[in-house]
Amino acid sequence: MMDEKILGKTLAYVFKPKERERILVISDYEKQKLGKKFFRAFRTLSENVFFLVMPPLCQHGEEPESLVAEAMKNCDIFLAITKYSLTHTRARIYATKVKKARGATLPNFVPKMLPSLLENPLEMRKLGLKLKRVLSKGRKALVKAKNGTQIEFSIEDRVIDIDEGLYDRKGSFGNLPAGEVCLAPKEGTANGIIVIDSMKEGKEVYARKGTKIKVKDGMAIEIDDKKSKLARFFEKVENARNLAEFGIGINRKAKLIGYILQDEKVYGTCHFAFGDNSSFGGKIKSEIHLDGIIVKPDIWIDGKLIMKDGRVLI
Repeated sequence: MMDEKILGKTLAYVFKPKERERILVISDYEKQKLGKKFFRAFRTLSENVFFLVMPPLCQHGEEPESLVAEAMKNCDIFLAITKYSLTHTRARIYATKVKKARGATLPNFVPKMLPSLLENPLEMRKLGLKLKRVLSKGRKALVKAKNGTQIEFSIEDRVIDIDEGLYDRKGSFGNLPAGEVCLAPKEGTANGIIVIDSMKEGKEVYARKGTKIKVKDGMAIEIDDKKSKLARFFEKVENARNLAEFGIGINRKAKLIGYILQDEKVYGTCHFAFGDNSSFGGKIKSEIHLDGIIVKPDIWIDGKLIMKDGRVLI
C-alpha cells in the first residue's frame, strides 16, 4: 500500500492546503481503515485535520445525516471516502457551491486504486480541454461500440465538466481517482441502445456484462435483465430511468478493476449514468446516480469522429 508521506504529497498537490485551513476526512464504518490512512496522510501536511465516521448509507446519492452536512459546509477542504457516494447529494452541492469548500469524494475506494492517483493532473487537463472544446460547440452526439451500443442525444448548451484532479480553487470538486470529461445529455433527447460492459463495485453487480438497455426520449424504457439491481432501481426509485450523464475517461494510469469509481476514468472508455443529473447542469433529481462503462467506443460529435475504438482522435 502507498506510503502515507507519498500519499500526503499527492494530496498537497491536489488541494494545496493553506495554513489554518480546516481539513475534514469523512468515512463510514466499512471504509474507516482507509479513511484513517488519508487522515494520517493529511496530518503530514497540517495539524488542523479532523476525522468523522458516519453511519453507512444504503445507496449512491442518499443524503447523509445533518451532522455530516454541517461538518462539510464548515470546513475548507473535505475528502469523503465512503462505500456509497456523496457526490450527487444536496449536502455536497451546498458545501461546494454555496459555502465554497473544496473537496473530493472517493466512493467505494479500494487500495488497488491508489496507483491511479499518480496520473499527472496537468496531462489530464490538457486532454480534457481538447475534448471540452469539441463538446461545447457540439449539438448532437452519437456513440457506438462493438458490444451493440448505439445511441444519439443532444449536448447543445450543456455544461461540460473536466475532472482532472486539481481542487485548489474555492468551490472546486471532483472524484479521486480523477480523470473524466462529462456532461448531462439534454433531457428528453436520447434514443437508442446502451449495452453495459461493466457496472459493478466488487461483488456488488448493478448490471451484468452485456445487459441491454433501451432508451427513448431520454428515459430507460426497457432492460433485458429484469432481475438486475439496476432494473429494481428503475422500478422503485423516482427518476432512476433518466439518462443522466455521458462521460469520457482520460486517466491513462487507471485500469479496469470492476469498481465504478475507477473504471469510469479509464482512458479508452466512456460511460452513461442513470438517475440524478441536477448536480452538474441537469434538471432531474433522483436518489441514485449509477454509471455503466463501455469499452473502446466510437464517438461522433455533429458527424465528426472524435474517438475510434477508445482512442481520442482530436
